[in-house]
Amino acid sequence: RHAKKCLLCSGLILAVPDRFSGKFFEYSAGQLGDHAAGSVHSECNAGWKRRWAPKCLQCSGPVMVVEGTFSGEFFPYEAQQMGAHEAGEVHAECHDAWLLRWAKRCLHCKEPILKVDGKFSGLWVTYQAFDGRVHEECS
Repeated sequence: RHAKKCLLCSGLILAVPDRFSGKFFEYSAGQLGDHAAGSVHSECNAGWKRRWAPKCLQCSGPVMVVEGTFSGEFFPYEAQQMGAHEAGEVHAECHDAWLLRWAKRCLHCKEPILKVDGKFSGLWVTYQAFDGRVHEECS
């Protein structure tokens, strides 16, 4: 009988001193994405999950818990919800940058029309003649 191969690294699913413990995870076909059924070394499992995780619309990083980087929390967006982008998810850690990226700009000061504590309330006045907005604080 032949040993199974890891779906990520193609190494045999065996204990290999200083490399693989012999422990593994089983995945059914398509469980995380467009992949075959098979086994993944426990040491390769985080990389396997990262490979199939959805990508953040802002930074393209995997939308999953990444110790010290991403909490796994996210905001879902429909296609074109903020501008010319696909449907997807944005890390909670990337959300402020995402909002800045798509925010309309004030006709007066050119800053984003967003709530900024101590600076902007988030309220604006629409100037239809100029097809734009002005912060309430700038009007």
